[in-house]
Amino acid sequence: MAKWFVSPGGARGVQLRPRSRREGLGRDLAVVAAVALGVAVVVALTVWLVVPSRVLPAAFVGAGGRGGASSYDVPVERVLARQPDGREALGSFVLRMRADATPSQLRTVAERTPTPTPDENAPARPIRTPAVPQGSAESLVRERVGAAMSSLSYQQTAGEEGKALLKQTVRDAVNAALPGAPVEEVYIREYLVQ
Repeated sequence: MAKWFVSPGGARGVQLRPRSRREGLGRDLAVVAAVALGVAVVVALTVWLVVPSRVLPAAFVGAGGRGGASSYDVPVERVLARQPDGREALGSFVLRMRADATPSQLRTVAERTPTPTPDENAPARPIRTPAVPQGSAESLVRERVGAAMSSLSYQQTAGEEGKALLKQTVRDAVNAALPGAPVEEVYIREYLVQ
């Protein structure tokens, strides 16, 4: 407890009594526990924001995991398209699709490991467009994404407004081709124009 005092010169102050060893240890443990809990919450939030839901186990991410997913993130890698102004465009996208309207073939695509681990001892191979079976839902999506990229010129895709237009055009093109309009959101992983 604190004890107020007034010095002979008129100065006022507070004299603190030393805390007991038991009282200090309890307070110190409470502070350490609060700090540890705060760090754990920050780490959990960081992992939740940074790591894609398809990498984490379903128990950790809840409804966003594989079993009982509410949406699927379908990667569409390295699509080449010729723009109206004659330039070549290369784009990679992730399409977030509603689980209830996503074709089963695209669900398996979404559950694949998105990036293989490179083997440093293996010889370098040229980058190629992934092989996709003809007539599959994946080939239809790639075709519609390519058509959407081909419909926009470089000037239309430049800047933040251009990115938004590209996302909207890709979403609308894929939704028009698949039943139930499953695409909710489009994320641009890379978009290069030559």
